[in-house]
Amino acid sequence: MVVEQALLKGESLVAGREVPNLPLVATVVKQVPGALGIVIANAVTPDVKVVETDVKFVQPLVLVTRGEPSGDVKKVVDAILARAKK
Repeated sequence: MVVEQALLKGESLVAGREVPNLPLVATVVKQVPGALGIVIANAVTPDVKVVETDVKFVQPLVLVTRGEPSGDVKKVVDAILARAKK
């Protein structure tokens, strides 16, 4: 896990609740005292507190397609890959 590697030097997080999808993270954090959720910025809901920081976290991006990408999907994949090389 990126957080464990980057922040905890490989140590595991305290056992907790795994959330099956991103939109549920804020819901679980809101309901569980002392909970901390790690999400992308656009997954935050107004009913939770965002911890402000100047630190930028980087997480690998995995692109998945069914077969070779083509058409508009290929354009998006090519644009992402070109930007990643910069």
